[in-house]
Amino acid sequence: MQGIVFPGTTGAVDVVVPVPGSKSIANRALVCAFLAAGTSYLRGVPDGDDCARMIAAFEAAGAIRHLDGRSLTVAGGVPERLPSRVDCGLAGTTSRFLTAVAATSAREHVIDGGEPLRHRPMEDLHDALRGLGGRVVGP
Repeated sequence: MQGIVFPGTTGAVDVVVPVPGSKSIANRALVCAFLAAGTSYLRGVPDGDDCARMIAAFEAAGAIRHLDGRSLTVAGGVPERLPSRVDCGLAGTTSRFLTAVAATSAREHVIDGGEPLRHRPMEDLHDALRGLGGRVVGP
């Protein structure tokens, strides 16, 4: 692999470029950590509404401990700790993931959000959860 040459330099430049984390991957990691037994350590969790809403739900469950910056631990293995009501704001990924997480619990949960979120397509997920024996009320 060739180095990148920048104008005004006499050779290759050795640089490290931090790439922002993916909210989609981070939310998947958060869900896996919440469902897994034991404590998981996650670092580089990006900012943004999707991750913030997921973290808030797991904080309300007593599962999140913030470390430094964007690092945290998740105490998992007890999906029943998910709050009975979760506001996902406009975070579609979070609402879909938390709907599936809620379906693993024997407790009843309400996964809700802002008006635009309520009009996003969720039927396939709801139908799949019903097909697995879940009780889903709503569209």
